[in-house]
Amino acid sequence: MGRFRKMRPAGRMASRMVRRHAARQIRRHLAQRPRRRVMRRGGGALFMLGAVALKLAMDDVDRMEQDLGKPAEEMTDAEILAAMERLGISKQDLDEDDEAETKRAPRVPTECDSCGFGLTTENIDWAGPTSAQCPMCGTGVEVEWVTIG
Repeated sequence: MGRFRKMRPAGRMASRMVRRHAARQIRRHLAQRPRRRVMRRGGGALFMLGAVALKLAMDDVDRMEQDLGKPAEEMTDAEILAAMERLGISKQDLDEDDEAETKRAPRVPTECDSCGFGLTTENIDWAGPTSAQCPMCGTGVEVEWVTIG
């Protein structure tokens, strides 16, 4: 009796399997990524909780990170507010520079120049304040910050 080789699907079935596999990988990748926008400047940090900006001292941010055991970028709104209450942390008043910073938003290209993958601010891999990478192929993407309103 001869050896039997595992047959691989061909045609439409194969392309459907590839699409499903890629979609599954992207969903997993996006589920693991933090979505919080935290701007660390000088002696403080600005957290964006929905549409509200919250300014905290860096010492307080460090205490919250130690208390929760994860970086500030990975904390949920509820975790931040609960940690502030539990640790007795009060927010600081926003100055003019902070107000201006909260009115800036990143603008990314709609698709990757290299692979054509659709890009949004939620699904790109941030490499720095003005640069990011395509989550599909890893090509560098320029990010432009624009003032809103």
